[in-house]
Amino acid sequence: MNSESDNPATNAAGGSQLLLDIGNTRIKWAFDGGDELTDAGELMHRGQPEALDEFPAALARRPDTVTAINVAGAAIADRVTAALRAHCDVAVQFLQVSERCGDVTNGYTEWQQLGADRWAAVVGAWHELRSDALVVDAGTAVTIDLLRADGRHQGGLILPGLHLAEQVLGVSTADIANFAAEAPGPGKPDWFGCATAEAVQRGARFSLCAAIDRAVAEFPSGAMPPVLLTGGDAAALQPGLRSRSELRPLLVLEGVKHLQAEASAGA
Repeated sequence: MNSESDNPATNAAGGSQLLLDIGNTRIKWAFDGGDELTDAGELMHRGQPEALDEFPAALARRPDTVTAINVAGAAIADRVTAALRAHCDVAVQFLQVSERCGDVTNGYTEWQQLGADRWAAVVGAWHELRSDALVVDAGTAVTIDLLRADGRHQGGLILPGLHLAEQVLGVSTADIANFAAEAPGPGKPDWFGCATAEAVQRGARFSLCAAIDRAVAEFPSGAMPPVLLTGGDAAALQPGLRSRSELRPLLVLEGVKHLQAEASAGA
């Protein structure tokens, strides 16, 4: 067994550093291992916020520092902070969106309006590729962001995620609500459903894939960039894309790592 000083996640910058991505549905984490992230995990808290009280028990080791981004609201942030203080006796540094992170520039006219998770994903994508890219975070909402090779973020799109789209149809229509909760059945290996639940699920998936492919087609200067997919529903969307795509489940946390390094350098 390695001692703490031999652990790759223990670095000269301040010991074992935990990175958190607190979303509306899940909390994801990993330790900064220097060249790569280690000991990643996630926990669903939507509808069961009490799960956050015990999530530190799922960590591979006790962190010395914690850096987080949060888009789930103040109550969730307070609960995570209290849990980490109780279990690990450590405070949480929450990062906010910024106008620039090194060579990466925020493309929003009012840069403060960009979600911290989107900003982290863009920063993580640029540090990984340093090329044109379409960054897609498929969570409760699906966000699509355009990133140029020189680090310029050029805006993006926000769409309802898979489950939100399905829920809207169930809530807003009487007939669909009667059947949408049923098991979809095996279906056929194509886009078209032969039962209401199946049609709703495939319709939500098809519309999101079509939006992503269209965003690739509309990319400035006719470039055909790779699509970097992250978020809880990324794997469900990838098979329906015509565009070249790659799964990057830890992309937001990679961005948190670089944002934290930039913040420390500027402190």
